[in-house]
Amino acid sequence: MTGHPLARVVLVLGAAAALAAACGGDSTGPAPDVTVTITVTQLTGPDISDLGAGQQRVQCEVSLSASATGTGTARATWRDATLLFYAGPARATPVDSTLIPATEIQSSWGASNIGPGDTQRSGWRISAAIPFGAALVYRYQPPTGGVRSTRVTFTCGPEIANPQPPTISGLSVQPAGSEIEPGGTLIVHYIAASDVGLWTSSVKTSGACTLEQDFSERLLRSSERTVSLVIPGTCTLGKSLSFQVSATNAALESTMVPSPRSFTVVDHTPPHVFGDHWPTATDYYFVGDTLRPFVSAQDNQAVRSIIWEVQPGGLRDSISGAGGRFVDIPIRPEWAGASIQIRLFARDMSGLVSDTLVAPIPGLPIYPTVQRPTRWTTIAGDVEDLAFDSKRGMVYLVQVEGTVRIGVFSVANLAMWESIPLRTGASDLDLTPSDDSLVLALPYERALGVIDLLQASPRTVTVLPLHSLDTTTQQAPWQVRVGANGKAYVILEGPTPTPSGLLEVDLATGTERLIPGSANIAGARFERSFDRSALIFDRWTDLLERYDVGRDAFGPLHGARSIYGPLRVDGTGARVTIGLDVYDANLDFFRRLPSVYGGEAVPGAALSKDGMYLYSVLGFRGIARTRTSDGAVLDRSPTPFSASGYLRVSPDGSTLIVVDSFVGTARIALIDLR
Repeated sequence: MTGHPLARVVLVLGAAAALAAACGGDSTGPAPDVTVTITVTQLTGPDISDLGAGQQRVQCEVSLSASATGTGTARATWRDATLLFYAGPARATPVDSTLIPATEIQSSWGASNIGPGDTQRSGWRISAAIPFGAALVYRYQPPTGGVRSTRVTFTCGPEIANPQPPTISGLSVQPAGSEIEPGGTLIVHYIAASDVGLWTSSVKTSGACTLEQDFSERLLRSSERTVSLVIPGTCTLGKSLSFQVSATNAALESTMVPSPRSFTVVDHTPPHVFGDHWPTATDYYFVGDTLRPFVSAQDNQAVRSIIWEVQPGGLRDSISGAGGRFVDIPIRPEWAGASIQIRLFARDMSGLVSDTLVAPIPGLPIYPTVQRPTRWTTIAGDVEDLAFDSKRGMVYLVQVEGTVRIGVFSVANLAMWESIPLRTGASDLDLTPSDDSLVLALPYERALGVIDLLQASPRTVTVLPLHSLDTTTQQAPWQVRVGANGKAYVILEGPTPTPSGLLEVDLATGTERLIPGSANIAGARFERSFDRSALIFDRWTDLLERYDVGRDAFGPLHGARSIYGPLRVDGTGARVTIGLDVYDANLDFFRRLPSVYGGEAVPGAALSKDGMYLYSVLGFRGIARTRTSDGAVLDRSPTPFSASGYLRVSPDGSTLIVVDSFVGTARIALIDLR
């Protein structure tokens, strides 16, 4: 490739003009002239790329060579060029054109001009959406005369000479018959062919709805296709649905063949209904609760509505459309004592009805809700434990928030009455049989504390050091209960290898006695009966033992069935519960109560004084009451806050105490059980 700077052209032309002028007279030579010829040296392609359904791009790379002939040293300046596009079977007239400015043309040749003897080369990459023929018309300016042009042509695609339209054969359609449903599949098979190559083919429906699939055929001579069109729910029922198959070749000639038969769009398929989060027959629901099943439906066309009903409750309701959401079904008072079923079905736009889902199959028992008289309040400070003083109408609270103390809570006023300071924290407490003294376990002082409740406020704590403690270890009193004999029974224990045992303390005389046979109670918890005649000890599954206060004797050693839930004892020790497990007076396993809360554990529970009922927490749902004799779930009592932990029955059995203590505040509710 050769070329000359424009400045040199100008100088040469100036010198030639001066030389011609020096000849003088009438003598003239031939005028300088340049003729440019361009040829195609290489054509690469066509390369076809897919851009999407039925959309392609064809591309060719063309290499050109330009040469010039002429007289003298004259040179021609490259001007602009026009790229002409031709398509279709007749290509006399361009279908499109693009102007290429002179700067790009000169850059492509690597020179701004060309002269005799020069050979310049350039290349172009040209693409279009269809096969095409092209002509590049270059314009150049000789040294004299007007602008001239030279033309070079090439074809990107097959050569088009008397092409024949494409053919479509082997056309078949499924399904058989004259009807098709939304959700069904229209299957069309065909063979398209062309002597110059296929460019596209397509299947398109009309009538009830419009569907179309387009295919890029990439200049294949023959293409066999099986096309599946799923009929959408938007197709109009009752209308006719037909289709046509089209093919277009590289010459942009098209052939269309209509469908051999049409279909009527019908709907004979009922909807399908689905449900989740159904209640089961083993769930526990009470009046005032809300069932929240998840409902949805599908249809080959469209779901009109989902209908649910409660039987035998007689309630029916519906939602429009296909659902896909939760529905609320409040449990009505008249359903209490019944066993209900939720029935669910769907109806589509054609009036077709789905099968009916029924859950639960055996029925869901509905239990009553009893709104018992309840008073409650919120107090400052956490509550670790409590003792109920029926005689004075007070509740004594172990509180450690800020300062360790015994808070005195008035049942009548629902307010804090007094705060009794402690030097160290109390780990347990109990009242004496007369309710006139409060006994505290003070492990960090290795002592008991006694508060005389007959003393006028402000009351103080009398510390009773324990003299029977093992002084070589960290043995300390951690749990205390007061028996019917007025004596305190204290579990002594500490870090290994501290010995454990049950210490009896005569609160009147201060006499201490280690109960024989109690060395095995390390790590145990214990609780007394309401009448203080029995102490029950429990540790995991390897120790369940009864101590008779009057007889001063331990009973046979048993093992608990479960470790989950609080230990509770009734009035005389005839019934003992550990979580949901019920034991008789001999600590033989009697039965497991239903888990209304859910799971094996129950975080809070209280046993009635007569042993007939177990009250268990249900969180925000309140408190469930279950009969211990047969395991029957009886009712639920709402609570003003989440019942999630501590429950106690008052000594006279008339009041249920509910405590929710969390991060510096406590809520206390008193529920009248009468």
